[in-house]
Amino acid sequence: TPVPSETIRPPRVAESKVQLECVVSQIVRVGEGALAGNVVFGTVQRIHANDDIFDSAGGVDPVKLDNIGRIGGSGYARTTDLFFLPRPTRTGR
Repeated sequence: TPVPSETIRPPRVAESKVQLECVVSQIVRVGEGALAGNVVFGTVQRIHANDDIFDSAGGVDPVKLDNIGRIGGSGYARTTDLFFLPRPTRTGR
């Protein structure tokens, strides 16, 4: 369902839990021939996020976000098989 954007002309998608209003800054062609593609870089102008994706500490809860990501070719992945790995500290502990 289209929803008007605030800083750009194209509309947002109402059903998306997070919506980014972006301006294209660079397009890089990757490859040649029928399987070639483009990597599009943009500058985010505004972020819209549903309140229900945040945890009690104000961070994004990946389970509530329920992402789908492109992994190459025709492949996609969901964030339904999560694991967490603590980030190292400056002291290495």
